[in-house]
Amino acid sequence: MKSNRIAISSALMIVALVGSARAAGPVPTIPFTAQQAAQGKLAYIRACSRCHGGNLEGSVAIPSLNPGFIQRWQGGDLDSAIDYIRYAMPLDKPGTLDQPTGVAIMAYMLRVNGYEPGPSPMPTERAALKEIPLLPYPAGQ
Repeated sequence: MKSNRIAISSALMIVALVGSARAAGPVPTIPFTAQQAAQGKLAYIRACSRCHGGNLEGSVAIPSLNPGFIQRWQGGDLDSAIDYIRYAMPLDKPGTLDQPTGVAIMAYMLRVNGYEPGPSPMPTERAALKEIPLLPYPAGQ
């Protein structure tokens, strides 16, 4: 009798968990690959780390990019954020980063800020980037 109650209780808990997971829907993702993030790290070190620090931490005069940049652009599209990276940075040489470099730096910043890479690369075409929203932080951030 007691084992039946335990089995029924366990089954009800599983049903409740599965139901709540389905109700919450899929976890939102932003397309980028681990390779893009790795390329972005190298580009970030060359173009950004001198001011923003090796871990996106910023300084007294320079804003943190972890989580500052993502918070600033959250709700917009990836194209606008990458456009800012490309045309406003680096501060001493604005406009010198090409589109693939801007995309790679964005992938690296997403990775450092807790977003997970996946199988689909972030596109480099601006029209496609305009269609991808910069989604809220992953859970726990």
